[in-house]
Amino acid sequence: MQSNIGDLFTVLLNPRHKVIFLLLLRSEGMVSSQMLADELGVTPRTIKNDIKTMRTEMTGFGIQILSKRSEGYRLVLRDQEQSDQIKDYFQIYQPNTVNDEQKLRVQYIIRRLLSSQEPIKTEQLQRELYLNESNSLHRELAEVKEFFRGYHIELVIKPYYGITIQGELFYKISCIVRMYRYFHKYSSSDLGVTEFNDFFLCDENEKESMRDILHKTLAGSNIVFSDLYSERFLIYLIFFRNYLRKHETMEINFPEIDFNYKATEEYGVIEELIQKLRNLYTGFDFDKNVLQYLTLVAVMSTDLYRFRECSEERYGELVKIAEDLRNYILNELSTYFCINMFNDYTCFKDLLKIMIPISLKQVLKLSDDVDMGFYDIKGMDRKPVLNYAIHCLCIAFEEKYSYKFSKREQYLLFITILGLFNRITLSHYKLKLALIAIDGRLSTQQLKNNLQQHFGEFIEKIETKMLYELESMDSLHYDYYLCMEYGKHMNIKYSPIYYASEDLSEKEYVASLNNVFINSYRYQEFLPRLYYTKIDEKFRFEPFQLKELNNSSYNEIITGNNHEIRLFLNLDSDREKFHIYYFADAESFTLHGEKYFIVVDTKIADNSQKLKMIMNVFDRIFDTPAILRKQCEEEVTDYHCFFTMNNLNGG
Repeated sequence: MQSNIGDLFTVLLNPRHKVIFLLLLRSEGMVSSQMLADELGVTPRTIKNDIKTMRTEMTGFGIQILSKRSEGYRLVLRDQEQSDQIKDYFQIYQPNTVNDEQKLRVQYIIRRLLSSQEPIKTEQLQRELYLNESNSLHRELAEVKEFFRGYHIELVIKPYYGITIQGELFYKISCIVRMYRYFHKYSSSDLGVTEFNDFFLCDENEKESMRDILHKTLAGSNIVFSDLYSERFLIYLIFFRNYLRKHETMEINFPEIDFNYKATEEYGVIEELIQKLRNLYTGFDFDKNVLQYLTLVAVMSTDLYRFRECSEERYGELVKIAEDLRNYILNELSTYFCINMFNDYTCFKDLLKIMIPISLKQVLKLSDDVDMGFYDIKGMDRKPVLNYAIHCLCIAFEEKYSYKFSKREQYLLFITILGLFNRITLSHYKLKLALIAIDGRLSTQQLKNNLQQHFGEFIEKIETKMLYELESMDSLHYDYYLCMEYGKHMNIKYSPIYYASEDLSEKEYVASLNNVFINSYRYQEFLPRLYYTKIDEKFRFEPFQLKELNNSSYNEIITGNNHEIRLFLNLDSDREKFHIYYFADAESFTLHGEKYFIVVDTKIADNSQKLKMIMNVFDRIFDTPAILRKQCEEEVTDYHCFFTMNNLNGG
């Protein structure tokens, strides 16, 4: 393959060939010549000739275009690395996979090295992995090296000698248990490497009994583990038992930390637990080194639910460290969102609960956590602005404190900060409503009752009026007009108007009425004015650069289906503007797949209501891109339409 993916588009000489390549790349299956022809405005024969030429042009890149009669064409890339490089270059979204073939090979090599007493040659790994000699394992070994670096373990490769690892036993133990990987009672006992499996051998009946003792001991104490952490702790117990049966002694050089682990409640629980196990089974004559290690694991596993548990009497110097880490996080996010996050006491407390276990790992220089078994947490994806802020925070935190948050820990931070946003209450004023009684006042009675019952706090007054009464009034002072659904056919001129369907359930009825009262929150008064600009069609399948982005004060967030929305956000701007760039043709997209560019300038200036409103708008856009499409087509300037357009029954 040629070294630079960017060279690919210089080789595809005909501009139409570039478009065909992108269309095939974005497709999950076969694409017919007719579909390609319709997209490009040419004949299927032209497409067939283009494909023939493209196959020659792409020869040096190891890329194939396969064809199948009656089905069409499909792009085939040489390998996963090339696929990732090309999709990264064009920023085309592809879901994370938990265990592709390369990841499985990486896991095998890590387990093999952790459990081997002798150097392992590359040729030996190739045979064990059923690979030919052309696969040098270069990519896999690079990932292995990066993984070990997180545990302060060095990967040593010597020609003609083999591959070994060097590092302190303290970190190797955590690494070994980490590679057990999934911590639940139904985990597979076969991890692919016999010597590694031996670390965790245990009779199933005995294992179940040990689990029961662990759970009962925890239940009778003030210590709480999550189910994932309790299962991991059981794995630690089994590991130490098996290790000491084989080695008899264990010399652990602990990192120097200012922490009296024996003063913790966790230490007392560990002593009680080990004594119970020792009374029933052999192999649990653990020395002080093992007890110290297990206590540290217990502190790092503790689920701190009650704030009073976060005391210096219980955790000593860890509390001060945790407070510093918590304050750093709140400072960073306060700067990012331009509001004072220290004012939310619940968030202030909850972050400290999260940071006490992390503070111990931070001083131990051990970024270690359980594996949730999945990586694409949908709740975070649906809040892309907050998700991006947490992502930036984690990078900054790692640079400052040399601690890398796990996906699970990132999620805890995410939901804690999300809770802060959810607790922001938006003020609202009360609406004056007019019920249009086309079929007499009695016909509006049910609607009026529902409004008063479910939305009384939003209503200043409700007046029932005939159309002729409204027409004869000198001035109208209503915020909203409501009418039964058959009014749609009468060309009623009053706006904004809601048409109440007669065939909705009460729950649906209330949900649809809820959209009426979006107006009472006055989004329009708080947020910047909306502007729309059409992107010139010449940028279809071509790069598009916004000229107004002449400084680095914007945070750039990419999201939407296939990363089709690119948001540039400045929450500390001297101007107020919400500018949406879009293609007139809904099917058009740029070279990198964008359909929309959104540039937002606003000044939050510690106005939490304004921030929550604009976050609500972003969440709505990213969660339902069809809303953005309709807004652009109609160039609507009212924010409430972002929330009501799908549910107003044609209003």
